[in-house]
Amino acid sequence: MAMRRNLCPAILAGSVLFGFALLAGPGARGAAISPPARVGVPAVVELQHATTLPDGRTLTAFTLVRADDAGETGTTLQATSGGDAAAFATIGVWGAGGVPVPVKYVFASDRPGLSAFPAMLWAMSRWSSLAGQTFSFAYAGAAAQPPDVACEDVARSDGINTVSFVATLPADVLGSTCVLSTRRAGVVEIVEFDMVFSAAIPWSTAAGATPAGQLDLYSTALHEFGHALGLGHSDDPTAVMKPAIHDGEQGRNFSNDDLAAIFSLYGTGTGATPLATPGAPPAAGSGVFQLRLGQVASGEKK
Repeated sequence: MAMRRNLCPAILAGSVLFGFALLAGPGARGAAISPPARVGVPAVVELQHATTLPDGRTLTAFTLVRADDAGETGTTLQATSGGDAAAFATIGVWGAGGVPVPVKYVFASDRPGLSAFPAMLWAMSRWSSLAGQTFSFAYAGAAAQPPDVACEDVARSDGINTVSFVATLPADVLGSTCVLSTRRAGVVEIVEFDMVFSAAIPWSTAAGATPAGQLDLYSTALHEFGHALGLGHSDDPTAVMKPAIHDGEQGRNFSNDDLAAIFSLYGTGTGATPLATPGAPPAAGSGVFQLRLGQVASGEKK
């Protein structure tokens, strides 16, 4: 999906802290919660902005910013959930004809010593391999170039789902995921997404603990691919889909609420139990990522 430039002013001006301040739909409930507080450790939160395009489609932008830039540090916000018990929210669903969802990676956007390709494949595999549901991602090869900027109010859709680094994001933006959807027969159906990460951020790709002062790229990718498959944010502080993360923190384990969220969209009714300890991501070049449509060795370019 190719997007026009100048993301930040339009997106941030009309944004809310998604997961903390949402427009409540039928049956939604609110519960006052505070952003996680860790003295001296900056938090990253995610803003959400949805725009109806002239052709009737909806462009939903999830934008990662520092908590200070969101203007929400130290405040108590109103969180909404999708029902009496569930903490999750959803934004749409891929139609059966669109699954597995093909995803391309922009290798030209990599920086020396930094690639999001292993994290992308790992995150895709984690969501795709959950039992009891019908959704999956599929690696579709290299993309020639990234969108100008993922997530702007006016989209020029190209029908390609991409992941890349971008050097032109505003200084306060760490990354963004843009999801394009349309309404068909009363169902909000996702048709495309783009995901970008700032090339200026100190990302960590460590298989073990994330060093202090760095953000875990694997946790971030896992969260962003949740948006790509149709999930919003969760009020559950243990969920992958919670709307905030701190420097040095990891969110690589699915919670029961994450499972309930994906089952609500793609469940077969058989249920599933996540691995208690999913294990660290393999080091670059050391493993094989199993996807439903085949195998792609980590670090391999196709």
